[in-house]
Amino acid sequence: LASEYARIAARLKLPEKDLANQSEIVAAVREWLAHNSGWLLVLDNATGPEGCTGYIPRPIAGRILITSRHAAWRGLAQQMEVRPLSREESTAFLRRRSGRVEPEAVDELSEAVGDLPLALEHAAAYIDSAGISIREYVGLLGRYSKELLEPVAATWRISFEKLRTEESGSLELLNLIAWLAPDDIPRDLLQGTAESPLAFNRRVEALLRYSLIRSGDGVIGVH
Repeated sequence: LASEYARIAARLKLPEKDLANQSEIVAAVREWLAHNSGWLLVLDNATGPEGCTGYIPRPIAGRILITSRHAAWRGLAQQMEVRPLSREESTAFLRRRSGRVEPEAVDELSEAVGDLPLALEHAAAYIDSAGISIREYVGLLGRYSKELLEPVAATWRISFEKLRTEESGSLELLNLIAWLAPDDIPRDLLQGTAESPLAFNRRVEALLRYSLIRSGDGVIGVH
């Protein structure tokens, strides 16, 4: 973020843009943002609130969009959860992205990938580049799902590796959840897997931090 703010300082031609101390450059950019309107600042793929607070101007004279898989932003930003697409949205996206009209196959493919935008995009890109029909892709997906969905799996593998070092017990919990129906899993059913309620909460918190589960009203859900 500090280096990106230095680039902003250069674009704005701020007097501080050539300073050796990056913190002074960041402060200068924050000051400019606080006293000028009509800008949009995007903090993409933020790891959490603690890493962003020092870069947000006060007052906020423009607009700030933060994208993150971290779930806890209350107090800093108004949250909007990005959920899987509806079936209607999925099929419309596939038709538009692939340029193909195959109603039954489009619905089957949406069902197969759980209406996940990332999986739908990878599927449509493959269909386009390979020059095959959606029906043919659905057939391939049934036989070669591991290979075709590898780009999607790679996105999650990064999170798994981080969790392995940060809170390894959370991966054990996720593996257990994977054997259950995905919605409305009672927390009480899972809590006995940890040595204490606090340890269980730490594992849930870690999974929420990477948006691997949903939690609320005494239940846990997973895609």
